[in-house]
Amino acid sequence: MRVAAALLMSLSTAACATGGGGPAPPPDLTPIPGSPLTPTARLVLACVDQAQTSGGVDMIAEDDGEGRMVRFTCTGAPAEALFAALAPRSTAIGSEWVEGGIVHRSTERMQENLYGIDFCRRDGGGHACVFNLNLGAFIGP
Repeated sequence: MRVAAALLMSLSTAACATGGGGPAPPPDLTPIPGSPLTPTARLVLACVDQAQTSGGVDMIAEDDGEGRMVRFTCTGAPAEALFAALAPRSTAIGSEWVEGGIVHRSTERMQENLYGIDFCRRDGGGHACVFNLNLGAFIGP
């Protein structure tokens, strides 16, 4: 009986907290703790650095103009290292595909197209990787 009473109390408290019509609680502004970078994260940063120094940076936006991103494209050794590092994840989540002799590996499974997808590719000419920094409307048209 005590368990049932406790369950009823928790459900009624949750209902009050989520839909009682009162003011929303203030946002939690506690800083999110970080952790040291992984070796893979360092590979991504090397790619971003190489993209910046070689002119491999541009902007993309969705058709509605809302989803604006800064896109970093690296090539050469940083891209080759990332392509290799993506192999286990791409295999695990089914995010490797071959099209026209080009092998693509993405960090997440592609749904419709490559918009916003972080990926690497290998073709006869070498390797390239693309990473997107989503900043939305803040970065302008």
